[in-house]
Amino acid sequence: MANQRAIVLVLDSSEPEKLADFYAQLLGGEIQVETDLEHLTVSGPGGPYLQVRRNENMVPPVWPQAGITQQTYVRLLVAADEVDQAEREIIGLGGQPLDVDENGSTRDVRAFADPSGHPFTLATA
Repeated sequence: MANQRAIVLVLDSSEPEKLADFYAQLLGGEIQVETDLEHLTVSGPGGPYLQVRRNENMVPPVWPQAGITQQTYVRLLVAADEVDQAEREIIGLGGQPLDVDENGSTRDVRAFADPSGHPFTLATA
């Protein structure tokens, strides 16, 4: 009998309900409070997308910034013709753009911060 295994990304937040709601709306998922009451799981039909852990002392990452490496970040994949709509949705849900395209060109990858300051990218699938 094989064991089921999965990797779930866990993000810290001083406002975990707000952050879980952001990702649940963005991904079309549902929120479940875990038995330890410290984690909220955002999941969909295929299983968990991510967890949010309560951390009152959470300090937001500072990427992208010169001299700071990415370390870990979330990448949201969408169809090429849905990138602009997804960007509007992210901003409408409280995400903040981290890169500004000043020359009006089409970009395949766009960087944002979620409401707790975690960096994530929006990219074409």
